[in-house]
Amino acid sequence: MKKKRQKARPSTTSPAEDRVAPKKRLELYREPSSGVPRLRFVESVFTEAYQNSLALASAHTALEILEGVREEARLLTLGQKLLGAMSELASRWIELGTAGRIACSDGCAYCCHQVVGATPLEVFVIWKHLEQTGQDLTRLRERARELVERAQGLSARERYSPHHPCVFLEDSRCSIYEARPLTCRGVNALERDVCRDMLEDEARRRAFWEKGEGSPGYVEPLRGAHALSAGLQLALSELYGLDMHPVDLTLAIGRLLEDPEQISRWQRGESPFVEVRSGGGDKAGPSEPGS
Repeated sequence: MKKKRQKARPSTTSPAEDRVAPKKRLELYREPSSGVPRLRFVESVFTEAYQNSLALASAHTALEILEGVREEARLLTLGQKLLGAMSELASRWIELGTAGRIACSDGCAYCCHQVVGATPLEVFVIWKHLEQTGQDLTRLRERARELVERAQGLSARERYSPHHPCVFLEDSRCSIYEARPLTCRGVNALERDVCRDMLEDEARRRAFWEKGEGSPGYVEPLRGAHALSAGLQLALSELYGLDMHPVDLTLAIGRLLEDPEQISRWQRGESPFVEVRSGGGDKAGPSEPGS
């Protein structure tokens, strides 16, 4: 029997947020000459024109690939395409703008010891990657439990520490590198020693949080990642009724490892990741599965 397509919800909010409908940022229209559906911003999302262009291109990619439905295969294709596009953009910017000055290299993982923000679609892509590559979920679940427990009650500032690595960091390498989130693809440091000192030296970490004295980095790829993410969030939330609030990657994966059904709930338009949303300085709270 042919599987029935899952129609997209017209709602722009998750069930828990229906009481307060946010202002729409995207407008769907049809080109007068061709009748092809297109998108435009009601108002600019970013001050930089190139970021608005990238965000709109990301939203159009969602519109073209999903074609009005939330099928698993289409969502996976969309996520993989945007992640690949981000890597290509970063490589191009680095080649044109840094003259080989990027300090990041294999085995360098100083930036992997902090809260990593990702959209639920990126979590979905990572989850499918884990399934397809046959990774040891039992071992990963044990690691996630330890890290989630360690994070309870701590703010993002407190978790920027050698004691709080990303759940996917193994021997200073990313175990899901091919499926890593947009933000990770956008981070490019210019001075490796500064990254090391900021992570390992408490005074340097404090200066970063209190005075903004961070590690020099090439910002264009990171801004590009933010733009692609913004367009993706707007398209999937406003056009398809999916909860696209960014989440804390380690906490979200911890929940999925305990209750894999939560990814299906998200696909149906529910909001199973409310308690593990990425909130900047917010403290990590309880994350019981199925809540």
